[in-house]
Amino acid sequence: MSDFFQGFGDQAGGMRGLARDFGFRFTEELDRQYKHDNPQGMPSMPLFRNGTSSPIAELCYGHFGGIEVQVFDYKTYTYADDPGNEHRLCVLFTFPADFPMLTVGPHTRLSRINERTRNPFNQRYRIASRDPDAIELIVDDTMQRWLMTTDTSLRIEWTGGGVLGHVPYADPDLIPVLLQQVYGVFLRIPDLAWARYGMGYAP
Repeated sequence: MSDFFQGFGDQAGGMRGLARDFGFRFTEELDRQYKHDNPQGMPSMPLFRNGTSSPIAELCYGHFGGIEVQVFDYKTYTYADDPGNEHRLCVLFTFPADFPMLTVGPHTRLSRINERTRNPFNQRYRIASRDPDAIELIVDDTMQRWLMTTDTSLRIEWTGGGVLGHVPYADPDLIPVLLQQVYGVFLRIPDLAWARYGMGYAP
């Protein structure tokens, strides 16, 4: 069981350094304190479907921009959307809402071949949802422009009261950049989407 960020030295980097710098709590497991602080746990994101028996090795959580956030690594047995990159670096923002499941991520080799439009966004990203209204409401022009500026490996998922961004596991010192990029996604959720799915909540 791990302690708060204050226990780390000045040279701490990665997840521990992030916890120290942002005032988050760091833990190596979903311990009792985590469950007390996050009684709702994590939304059932698509990434979590094939998690290993102990998928999280490092996690820190707190508030960023006034929103609850969790930053963690996540290991899956398989990840069909990005084979060979089953270990992921994740940023999860949670809030009161009931968004349908929607994913935006780089094309697989097959989906890129099947993409017929010349739109630069559609050439770069594949969007998946069973709710066509959600795609139109959430992934508007403003959201598309922001996503085109983010890391080329970033994948975004919405479900319930959460938005998750994840990339192949890399140098944890890059986490602050990922944090800002996923926060930018949250900030650009359109007002019409909040009106439909926000359950009375809007940032």
